[in-house]
Amino acid sequence: MSALEYRADLYDVIHGRRRQDIAWYLELCRRANGRVLELGAGTGRTVLPIARAGIAIDALDVAEEMRAHLQGVLAAEAEQVRANVRVLAGDMTTFSLPDSYRLIQIPFRSFLHNIAADQQRACLDRCQAHLEPGGLLAFDVFLPSEAYMAAFEGEYEGLFRMDDPYPLTDDGFLLLSEWNAYDRAAQTVRAVHRYELLSKNGQIAESLYQILDLAFLYPQDLERLLTAAGFTDITFYSDFTEQPVGPETRDVAVTARRI
Repeated sequence: MSALEYRADLYDVIHGRRRQDIAWYLELCRRANGRVLELGAGTGRTVLPIARAGIAIDALDVAEEMRAHLQGVLAAEAEQVRANVRVLAGDMTTFSLPDSYRLIQIPFRSFLHNIAADQQRACLDRCQAHLEPGGLLAFDVFLPSEAYMAAFEGEYEGLFRMDDPYPLTDDGFLLLSEWNAYDRAAQTVRAVHRYELLSKNGQIAESLYQILDLAFLYPQDLERLLTAAGFTDITFYSDFTEQPVGPETRDVAVTARRI
């Protein structure tokens, strides 16, 4: 299973807990005063709050299952919310749309699915081509942690680390275990996720694996990439606050402007 083959229902169970970035992206959308495009929109975790706030947003994703899930969720929303969202098929490195945008956003580290430098540049070039003059690009990545990487290396290599249980709607729960292999020279990580779906009596109903290949990038890498792609006014945020990025930062959010 590749990075683009998430189980959409499990994605919402696991990542529905992530809320800290939504207010940051929502405020950017409010300030944009124009059309918004989200790349890697997935099941609509950030798209839906934005649409519910009365903001029109185009939601692009390469995975059919994710788009279908989002369409299903939208079907249960009010008519005005549905009218605010256009669900689009496309790859963030090759998309070509007839519209231009005041804001393009790539939430929840989705930019890191572009593991090669040419993919990263292609994505930024596509964003440049679709932003209005003065338009804003916003995305976030995790800040690579030496301590976290070391926890999967040496004597810990090959061991799975387990998250807290995730409740399921049928009164069962999901266990997620993770094993990561870091290539420091290439700045890539292969993450192997093991999902175990347990019934309410604790019996394993289903077990499956997912493999994710991601880049990991430091702020200086992002600044270099964005500058080379012609962006200006590059600003970094620590964990979606106004604080500067530091050793304790987990998520690096970045905005950059098209000239």
